[in-house]
Amino acid sequence: MYVVGQYPRFLRAHWKFLKTVVNKLFEFMHETHEGVQDMACDTFIKIAQKCRRHFITIQLGESQPFVDEILTNINGIICHLEPHQVHTFYEAVGNMIAASIDVVQQTKLIEKYMQLPNDVWNTIISEAKKTVDCLQDPEVVSNILNILKTNIRASKALGAPYVHQLIKIYQDMLHIYKVTSENINQAIRINGPMVVKQRLIKSMMAIKEDTLILLGSYFSKANNIQQILDQFLTPLFTFVLIDYRDCHPEARESEVLNMLATLINKGENRLTNRIADIFDLTFEHTLHMIDKNFEDYPDHRKNFYILIQSVINVCFQALLALNATQFKLVYDSVMWALKHTMRTISELGLEILQTMLRKFQTCDPQAAQTFYQVYYLETMQHIFAVVAECSHTSGKNTFFGIMIF
Repeated sequence: MYVVGQYPRFLRAHWKFLKTVVNKLFEFMHETHEGVQDMACDTFIKIAQKCRRHFITIQLGESQPFVDEILTNINGIICHLEPHQVHTFYEAVGNMIAASIDVVQQTKLIEKYMQLPNDVWNTIISEAKKTVDCLQDPEVVSNILNILKTNIRASKALGAPYVHQLIKIYQDMLHIYKVTSENINQAIRINGPMVVKQRLIKSMMAIKEDTLILLGSYFSKANNIQQILDQFLTPLFTFVLIDYRDCHPEARESEVLNMLATLINKGENRLTNRIADIFDLTFEHTLHMIDKNFEDYPDHRKNFYILIQSVINVCFQALLALNATQFKLVYDSVMWALKHTMRTISELGLEILQTMLRKFQTCDPQAAQTFYQVYYLETMQHIFAVVAECSHTSGKNTFFGIMIF
């Protein structure tokens, strides 16, 4: 299997041999000998990535594209695979479908491609509409997680066309996110914060995380920003950001911040008028989690600064529109990052400060003058303090460069 996967050029030149190899891989996917199924799936995705157009065109002697045959028999092909292997399989087939340049064909293929997980998803949604208690059942939680992971791999492979699938599950997915978060918060209220280490609660937390990873994956590859603003943004704020504000710190997903950064970077300056809302719903609530020391909530800490960086890079005017108290919080957070013991955070803080100063060089002169009058001396004091500290050896050249602004 490994050797065959190393010669994609030969496979592309010999269709019948390529089809024979892939069918043999499907046979190996039923093999119970340890490692064989993993090898079959790994080889399949490698071939799918290197020969993807061959699967979506009708080859000589065939009556339909091979991908149609795969999708027709998909249940029988993957029935003996472990969940992580199924996810790899779905990414492989998604790569094939992504190669189609016929929008009608591609949409039909996506419909067929996602039918199996969507059938399970619809069953769960139907049951949840009768009683949301089913979303606390370990088997249901596990099924939701597997469906989300399948969708993540599909989104990764399909890119922008994944929107056809996302539209179908988006509202129900956000409702599950909300109910799951409520279940986590209730468990924390009854049993204390340590309950998040229990297996079921960890799986519920994973549902929230994977939902956000899925959204971030799609947003990063979307090619219709207006559609995101029109169809996805308001529900996102209603279900995800308000939940972030209201839930217990232990139940807050750091991936919210990363997803927002992805969305801001993708939307460019079109989200400028929503930055104030993002600030109100996430900024201070995250800051209160991480401002006590340099250790707690490391993922929130890193993603917090990634979010600040995206706002300053893309929506600098929104930063200038903050009131003095809010701007001071952002400024203090950046200065705090410079002194951080985690190198990734201190380097992020340094990049953010450098970008901020460059932005002030080209922004409205009155805004720049106000900033320098209030913060120039304080900024220099922070820089000198960090440069003089032996533990902060990285980035000193950048610090010196900042001093010349």
